[in-house]
Amino acid sequence: MKYVKYHLVFDAFIIVSFFITMTLMLRLIHGWGTKEFAFSALAGIVGLSVGNIIGVYMSPFSKDEKDEFTKLQASVVSFIGGFLASKIDPIITYLIQDARIIANPTIAPRSAVFTICLLFSVIYVFSYRKYYIERELRSIDAPNTREGNDNVVQP
Repeated sequence: MKYVKYHLVFDAFIIVSFFITMTLMLRLIHGWGTKEFAFSALAGIVGLSVGNIIGVYMSPFSKDEKDEFTKLQASVVSFIGGFLASKIDPIITYLIQDARIIANPTIAPRSAVFTICLLFSVIYVFSYRKYYIERELRSIDAPNTREGNDNVVQP
Protein backbone atom coordinates (compact mmCIF):
# COMPACT_ATOMS: atom_id res chain seq x y z
CA MET A 1 0.00 0.00 0.00
CA LYS A 2 3.06 2.18 0.32
CA TYR A 3 3.24 2.99 -3.40
CA VAL A 4 -0.49 3.22 -4.16
CA LYS A 5 -0.53 7.00 -4.57
CA TYR A 6 2.42 6.82 -6.97
CA HIS A 7 0.70 4.12 -9.03
CA LEU A 8 -2.45 6.22 -9.25
CA VAL A 9 -0.53 9.29 -10.40
CA PHE A 10 1.45 7.26 -12.93
CA ASP A 11 -1.71 5.51 -14.19
CA ALA A 12 -3.55 8.80 -14.55
CA PHE A 13 -0.61 10.30 -16.44
CA ILE A 14 -0.37 7.35 -18.85
CA ILE A 15 -4.11 7.22 -19.54
CA VAL A 16 -4.50 10.97 -20.02
CA SER A 17 -1.40 11.07 -22.25
CA PHE A 18 -2.75 8.21 -24.36
CA PHE A 19 -6.14 9.87 -24.85
CA ILE A 20 -4.61 13.24 -25.68
CA THR A 21 -2.26 11.62 -28.20
CA MET A 22 -5.09 9.65 -29.83
CA THR A 23 -7.33 12.72 -30.00
CA LEU A 24 -4.60 14.84 -31.57
CA MET A 25 -3.77 12.05 -34.03
CA LEU A 26 -7.41 11.76 -35.08
CA ARG A 27 -7.69 15.53 -35.36
CA LEU A 28 -4.67 15.65 -37.65
CA ILE A 29 -6.08 12.88 -39.82
CA HIS A 30 -9.75 13.88 -39.99
CA GLY A 31 -10.12 17.40 -38.68
CA TRP A 32 -12.16 18.38 -35.65
CA GLY A 33 -15.84 17.55 -35.27
CA THR A 34 -16.27 15.71 -38.56
CA LYS A 35 -18.18 12.50 -39.12
CA GLU A 36 -14.93 10.69 -39.93
CA PHE A 37 -13.44 11.85 -36.62
CA ALA A 38 -16.45 10.49 -34.74
CA PHE A 39 -16.32 7.11 -36.48
CA SER A 40 -12.58 6.81 -35.86
CA ALA A 41 -13.08 7.72 -32.19
CA LEU A 42 -15.79 5.05 -32.04
CA ALA A 43 -13.34 2.52 -33.51
CA GLY A 44 -10.93 3.46 -30.72
CA ILE A 45 -13.59 3.06 -28.04
CA VAL A 46 -14.53 -0.36 -29.42
CA GLY A 47 -10.83 -1.28 -29.46
CA LEU A 48 -10.49 -0.24 -25.81
CA SER A 49 -13.58 -2.24 -24.84
CA VAL A 50 -12.48 -5.39 -26.64
CA GLY A 51 -8.98 -4.95 -25.21
CA ASN A 52 -10.37 -4.75 -21.67
CA ILE A 53 -12.23 -8.01 -22.15
CA ILE A 54 -9.15 -9.73 -23.59
CA GLY A 55 -6.92 -8.32 -20.82
CA VAL A 56 -9.23 -9.60 -18.09
CA TYR A 57 -9.40 -12.98 -19.81
CA MET A 58 -5.61 -13.20 -20.03
CA SER A 59 -5.06 -12.53 -16.32
CA PRO A 60 -7.38 -14.61 -14.13
CA PHE A 61 -6.91 -14.21 -10.37
CA SER A 62 -7.59 -17.80 -9.36
CA LYS A 63 -8.02 -21.31 -10.72
CA ASP A 64 -11.79 -20.98 -10.31
CA GLU A 65 -11.83 -17.83 -12.40
CA LYS A 66 -9.63 -19.52 -15.00
CA ASP A 67 -12.06 -22.45 -15.18
CA GLU A 68 -15.00 -20.06 -15.63
CA PHE A 69 -13.13 -18.22 -18.40
CA THR A 70 -12.45 -21.53 -20.14
CA LYS A 71 -16.15 -22.39 -20.14
CA LEU A 72 -17.01 -18.92 -21.39
CA GLN A 73 -14.35 -19.16 -24.08
CA ALA A 74 -15.95 -22.24 -25.62
CA SER A 75 -19.31 -20.54 -26.07
CA VAL A 76 -17.86 -17.23 -27.26
CA VAL A 77 -15.55 -18.89 -29.78
CA SER A 78 -18.38 -20.95 -31.22
CA PHE A 79 -20.65 -17.90 -31.54
CA ILE A 80 -17.99 -15.63 -33.03
CA GLY A 81 -16.69 -18.41 -35.28
CA GLY A 82 -20.13 -18.99 -36.74
CA PHE A 83 -20.81 -15.29 -37.12
CA LEU A 84 -17.48 -14.55 -38.79
CA ALA A 85 -17.76 -17.53 -41.08
CA SER A 86 -21.00 -16.13 -42.45
CA LYS A 87 -19.80 -12.51 -42.69
CA ILE A 88 -16.14 -12.71 -43.71
CA ASP A 89 -16.71 -13.33 -47.41
CA PRO A 90 -18.97 -10.28 -47.98
CA ILE A 91 -16.58 -8.08 -45.98
CA ILE A 92 -13.52 -9.15 -47.97
CA THR A 93 -15.43 -8.82 -51.23
CA TYR A 94 -16.51 -5.29 -50.31
CA LEU A 95 -12.99 -4.20 -49.36
CA ILE A 96 -11.25 -5.69 -52.40
CA GLN A 97 -13.89 -4.80 -54.99
CA ASP A 98 -13.03 -1.55 -56.78
CA ALA A 99 -9.98 -1.24 -54.49
CA ARG A 100 -12.10 0.34 -51.72
CA ILE A 101 -9.47 -0.41 -49.12
CA ILE A 102 -7.03 1.81 -51.00
CA ALA A 103 -9.52 4.33 -52.40
CA ASN A 104 -11.19 5.04 -49.04
CA PRO A 105 -8.71 7.05 -46.96
CA THR A 106 -10.51 6.35 -43.67
CA ILE A 107 -10.30 2.55 -43.53
CA ALA A 108 -6.58 2.34 -42.75
CA PRO A 109 -6.60 5.04 -40.03
CA ARG A 110 -9.66 3.50 -38.37
CA SER A 111 -8.04 0.07 -38.44
CA ALA A 112 -4.87 1.56 -36.96
CA VAL A 113 -6.82 3.39 -34.23
CA PHE A 114 -8.72 0.20 -33.36
CA THR A 115 -5.50 -1.85 -33.23
CA ILE A 116 -3.58 0.73 -31.18
CA CYS A 117 -6.40 1.10 -28.67
CA LEU A 118 -6.88 -2.66 -28.46
CA LEU A 119 -3.19 -3.29 -27.79
CA PHE A 120 -2.95 -0.44 -25.26
CA SER A 121 -5.97 -1.75 -23.39
CA VAL A 122 -4.81 -5.39 -23.39
CA ILE A 123 -1.34 -4.48 -22.15
CA TYR A 124 -2.62 -2.04 -19.55
CA VAL A 125 -5.35 -4.26 -18.11
CA PHE A 126 -3.14 -7.36 -18.14
CA SER A 127 -0.24 -5.64 -16.39
CA TYR A 128 -2.54 -3.90 -13.91
CA ARG A 129 -4.33 -7.10 -12.94
CA LYS A 130 -1.27 -9.33 -13.05
CA TYR A 131 1.29 -7.19 -11.28
CA TYR A 132 -0.47 -4.48 -9.31
CA ILE A 133 -3.69 -6.06 -8.09
CA GLU A 134 -2.16 -9.50 -7.48
CA ARG A 135 0.56 -7.89 -5.38
CA GLU A 136 -2.08 -6.02 -3.39
CA LEU A 137 -4.09 -9.24 -2.90
CA ARG A 138 -0.97 -11.06 -1.71
CA SER A 139 -0.30 -8.28 0.79
CA ILE A 140 -3.85 -8.60 2.14
CA ASP A 141 -3.57 -12.40 2.38
CA ALA A 142 -0.16 -12.28 4.09
CA PRO A 143 -0.08 -9.17 6.31
CA ASN A 144 2.77 -10.36 8.55
CA THR A 145 5.32 -11.06 5.86
CA ARG A 146 7.96 -8.72 4.52
CA GLU A 147 6.22 -8.60 1.13
CA GLY A 148 2.83 -7.88 2.64
CA ASN A 149 3.76 -5.26 5.21
CA ASP A 150 6.74 -2.95 4.95
CA ASN A 151 6.44 -2.00 8.62
CA VAL A 152 7.27 -5.51 9.86
CA VAL A 153 10.96 -6.08 10.45
CA GLN A 154 12.17 -9.55 9.56
CA PRO A 155 15.11 -10.99 11.54
